[in-house]
Amino acid sequence: MAKKLDLGTAMKAQLARPGDRFAKAEQAMAEVAELRPNVHQPGARGESAEVRPEAQSTEALRSTRQTSMGPVQKNFSIPPADIELVHQIRSRAASAEAGGHMLTQSEALRVALRAALLLPEKELGKLAESLERLKPGPKAGTKRRSD
Repeated sequence: MAKKLDLGTAMKAQLARPGDRFAKAEQAMAEVAELRPNVHQPGARGESAEVRPEAQSTEALRSTRQTSMGPVQKNFSIPPADIELVHQIRSRAASAEAGGHMLTQSEALRVALRAALLLPEKELGKLAESLERLKPGPKAGTKRRSD
């Protein structure tokens, strides 16, 4: 019973000091700004957020997202060697230098797609030529799932 009274008293005291909540929110926003150094946070004077040049390509990639639609599920084949590349991307993203991002295989593929968009056409063409060609469709002797 004493814990309930202490909790209620603490909640009432916190509601009486709204400035503390704003200070905590400002501190949280400052921490986020430290994590995303490429974006200038707008100030209290109503200035707009400026994107630094090195972040423009990343911002352009974000704008290509279709937020109104849900994810599209596709079924495709990928060679074992390319699955190893997906695992390498996941490992590199999880490193401390990359920020410690734990990616799923799908997210790692999406990162690779966005990185490929940043390549010049010649380099992209060279990579396309180096890909192993796969036969479309399921392997012989396997059944397709019925939907």
